[in-house]
Amino acid sequence: MTSHDKIYPIREVAWRANVSSYQLRYWEQVGLLAPDYSDGGQRLYSEQDIFEARRIAALIRIGASLVGIAREKKLSVTL
Repeated sequence: MTSHDKIYPIREVAWRANVSSYQLRYWEQVGLLAPDYSDGGQRLYSEQDIFEARRIAALIRIGASLVGIAREKKLSVTL
């Protein structure tokens, strides 16, 4: 995250992405999201993280599995 990124707490990201905080934490656990953390341990999400959460939610809505999303994400990082 750069110093120019806006920083959002998990509840705001959940609201903006129309998912639950639980889903965001789970997606982080399985490697689909990687928010930064404050010194106090609070998750700090950027605009890019919100975009990615919306994308993941949309893919799930059309039937993609988390494994498939993870594979696609890994492939897009290596290209």
